Amino acid sequence: MISSFVITGFLGVGKTTMLTNSVKANFADKKIAIIVNEFGDIGVDSQILKNVHSEVLEISEGCICCQLAEEFEAGVTEIIQKYDPEIIFVETSGASEPFPIFLSLQNMGISVDGVICVIDSKNFDSYKTTLQLSTN
Repeated sequence: MISSFVITGFLGVGKTTMLTNSVKANFADKKIAIIVNEFGDIGVDSQILKNVHSEVLEISEGCICCQLAEEFEAGVTEIIQKYDPEIIFVETSGASEPFPIFLSLQNMGISVDGVICVIDSKNFDSYKTTLQLSTN
């Protein structure tokens, strides 16, 4: 069975850095595939990750948790068929909700071994304040 991890967190908190370092340090002996949900015209994160591992699928111009769910599942299916990975890492955009991605992976028969939320500890208090203001 294929394992997976969903990496989530606000824009700029270090998701790609954490993923790059983790793959290099802990998964060098595994067949890894990485799916990146990018926003914008230039996929910076996918270019960084391609330097670590060549099986990187970029899904851009929308959110994989909602409007691009079908494209996400088609991309996962394509990666499995082409590369037969042991582990799939899904790096969400800063705006994604991880739960629908978790459910999509499970519905496809892929084990979700963890949902990892990366936070910027240096600026956590300001994020916390922003979140509290936006929910009021």
